[in-house]
Amino acid sequence: MTGWYWCRAKPATHALSRNLAGYDLPPYDGTEESLIRLVMQWLLIHPEALPGVRPTQVIKRLELFRKEKASLKAEWGQISWKLLVDAAVKVVDTPVDKAV
Repeated sequence: MTGWYWCRAKPATHALSRNLAGYDLPPYDGTEESLIRLVMQWLLIHPEALPGVRPTQVIKRLELFRKEKASLKAEWGQISWKLLVDAAVKVVDTPVDKAV
């Protein structure tokens, strides 16, 4: 991707429904799951978007990632960036049917 692409949203409880240019800001309910759905919809408009990736797949892997991160924190205390990235790669490579 070249240039800047912005994804804006607002909490569903926020009174502002439009920005100054009159664009309707999409709402989210404050959960990570709703934000994942919103961002993934926004990413679909880009030519480099991964085809076939669905929000439910990402949400399932998010829970696996949380478990991996908690395990790393219990073992290491402070989690290095490398360990965190390795955990993310491990989770991404996990088949969806194995995810929570």
